[in-house]
Amino acid sequence: MTIEIGLKRENWFDRNAKKILLSLLAFSIIYSLGFVAFVQTLRFKNEDIGKADAIVVLTGAPGRIEAGLQMLKDGVAPKLFISGIENKIYLNQAVEKARINPKQVAFGTAKSTAENALETAEFAKRNNVRSMVVITSFYHMPRARALFNRYLKGVDITYVPISHQIRDSRNVFRNSIALSLAFKEYNKFLITGALTYFGADTAIKFL
Repeated sequence: MTIEIGLKRENWFDRNAKKILLSLLAFSIIYSLGFVAFVQTLRFKNEDIGKADAIVVLTGAPGRIEAGLQMLKDGVAPKLFISGIENKIYLNQAVEKARINPKQVAFGTAKSTAENALETAEFAKRNNVRSMVVITSFYHMPRARALFNRYLKGVDITYVPISHQIRDSRNVFRNSIALSLAFKEYNKFLITGALTYFGADTAIKFL
């Protein structure tokens, strides 16, 4: 009996080995082409930035907070909301160094991109914000845009990517750090899309 079961299993794998390999190959090709397309959609230049009710910075990488503080100083908006769990001592020092009125700056406690969007929605509601500028890194922008557009309906949002020395998609493939960051974000983007499709909002908050 044991020998017969073993033979049946072996025969099943023998019969389906080619299909399994072809399926894995097709998946790999689609997955790889999807990543290339993802990188091609990344934006490295700012949209036209007009006046807004608030500036929102998503913490997590160098250059984001500094860009938000500079826009506040330039008068793009009267309020700045820093969403994330960045060190509050550092944030207060950055605000003081920029010589900005602390009353113009509010801080959040988000631990994920979905929480960024949710707490920004609460901030917008409390402060009657109808337009905002959202600042994050270029590789993070597709997922941030998808979640912000989902949770902040009715708010006019201008997205500003921080790209440092990365000027176009070709630079991403030539820079190992940028490529690694984009690859990680691509996977999070796919998972977020799948969880959104299946209505698993609670799980999205961990990404």
